[in-house]
This record gives sequence, structure tokens and C-alpha cells, in this order.
Amino acid sequence: MGKECKIGRHREDYTYTIYDARGIPLGIVCNKCEAEVKSQFRPDVLTDNNYWSDEPIEADEPEEWF
Repeated sequence: MGKECKIGRHREDYTYTIYDARGIPLGIVCNKCEAEVKSQFRPDVLTDNNYWSDEPIEADEPEEWF
């Protein structure tokens, strides 16, 4: 059995992580609350990996500056 639902309503249900179109984790959900969590995001965030964002996207490891 997976972790408990992070929404807190479905403690006995199997959970999994949902991701945006770029592979960024959006949350840990179960089947009962997945639609509710996804509804908090713009549709293009879920489907278009080139969606607009005003936040800088940083690399996993910063480049070394000489």
C-alpha cells in the first residue's frame, strides 16, 4: 500500500505523485482527489511543456562561474 493521501480525506487509498507537463511534481494524490488538485492549476500547465511561467527555472546543479 502507498502513502496516505496528502489531502487528508482518503487515508486508506493508494497515493501517487502527479506532475506538470515539464515533470515538476504538483502533489501527492489518490484517485478520489486527483481532479480536485489538478483543478488548482491552469490547463496548459498539465499539457504544454512550454507553458508560460514568470518564475525562473533553475538547473538542478548550479553552473560554476570562473
